Amino acid sequence: MSSREDMNSVSNLVQQVFFKVGQIEPPNPGASPRTKSTFNRMLTTVAQAAGQTLDLAVGLSAMADSEDGIPINLGLKVPEWHNFLNVQDRRPQDDMEDIRADEDDGHSGRQERDDDMDEDEDEDEDVDPQDGIEDAQRLTDDEDAGQRARVDDADEVDQVEKAPDARSAKIDELVDMIFAGTEDVGDGIIRYDLQDLRDMILKGGYKGKVVDEEREAFRRMIIGYDVGSLEDLKKVFDEACLGITTVVLTTERALEFAAVKDVPERILKREIFAFRADQQDQVTSYVLNVVRNIEGIRTYDEWDSQSKAFKKNFRRRLAEQLYPQAFHDIETSEDPEKKKSREYTKLVTPVHKKHDKLLSRRKQILFLYQQFGPIVLLEPTFFKTKGIEGYPRQSNNYIKVLDSVLRRVEGQELSVERYTDDRALVLRTVKLLGGDVVEKFVRQFLDEFMYWTLFSDGEDEAE
Repeated sequence: MSSREDMNSVSNLVQQVFFKVGQIEPPNPGASPRTKSTFNRMLTTVAQAAGQTLDLAVGLSAMADSEDGIPINLGLKVPEWHNFLNVQDRRPQDDMEDIRADEDDGHSGRQERDDDMDEDEDEDEDVDPQDGIEDAQRLTDDEDAGQRARVDDADEVDQVEKAPDARSAKIDELVDMIFAGTEDVGDGIIRYDLQDLRDMILKGGYKGKVVDEEREAFRRMIIGYDVGSLEDLKKVFDEACLGITTVVLTTERALEFAAVKDVPERILKREIFAFRADQQDQVTSYVLNVVRNIEGIRTYDEWDSQSKAFKKNFRRRLAEQLYPQAFHDIETSEDPEKKKSREYTKLVTPVHKKHDKLLSRRKQILFLYQQFGPIVLLEPTFFKTKGIEGYPRQSNNYIKVLDSVLRRVEGQELSVERYTDDRALVLRTVKLLGGDVVEKFVRQFLDEFMYWTLFSDGEDEAE
């Protein structure tokens, strides 16, 4: 049996070859016959090797174990660049070696991961989320009347100069991987399909290293999903038994089992109920993530407009609400005031630090929302946290990559078609998974936070 090391080596080699081919420029008309012949031979070799490799992969897929009851998705509906970059089918317990990441992180050789190790442990580091963002590039002083003003760079949270190596070759390489195949060359962009959306929801995002998750998240924001009708989406979700789940509904379903008179059938229903628990919990978690993304954007928008006096006192008030008993104990103690002051500082400082990091991440989400539109609300990656501190999780180069991604799309307006499609998909998704209340909540946000050309509503997007 081949080792995981061999399998990962093949994956990385194929991906490197793919990007290497993409960097080849066709010879100009004045090139030598030898150069043209070499170019033709390369194309023939690549085409034949790719075709035979595809046949081999399809054959091997018949022997692959599925995950979560979902057939393995080879991504054959989309161009090859999507197959290579789509990390949704990776398993967290697999050895996710990434040659380029290892080189830049200072690792040498192959490093096995323990099956129970947190998949983010080797990739994450506690980097301040506000580092490297140059606010002026994303903001305007005052946009068209009737629209909400965009965020300015007045907040002390974001007064950080751009790192000098943000345009380094490494960052350019990571950003090139994000944008590979995303430009329309005349045949239109092939979007991610509804099965891709469903699988992402089932798995709570994308598996692999943090840098892989971030890359896939950026790509889906740039490319978007097929919109489909409400029935199309419902059919795809029903195939995986995705639907609205709450504590009340879960309890009601459990109560119904007692009415099943046939004992074997009753046992079967209860076991299915138990086996699908994680899946249903994942749906609930995903819907809550959409709500929290929205509340995060709202929070930063309101925070940014507050006075410096308010901001100065806010963290103390926040800490008092979070740790009322600890504050009460300090206030009622007989310690001298100087010691009490030190104890207050111990309580407020970690709250202040976490709040700064969360605000910076929310600001970044707002930037992404302003650029890419409603599709950002479906993305779970950038609000994930790590450790007991609950700081936003990110890869080592995340800030520089984010900055470069936003620079690359600067000035590109969100099209009417893309906005209406993404808005409809978001509303239909949350309606099917969260119900009418969640759909109403999301719709109100979309109507209020409109940074693009105003569109007439027309038909109900959630239908």
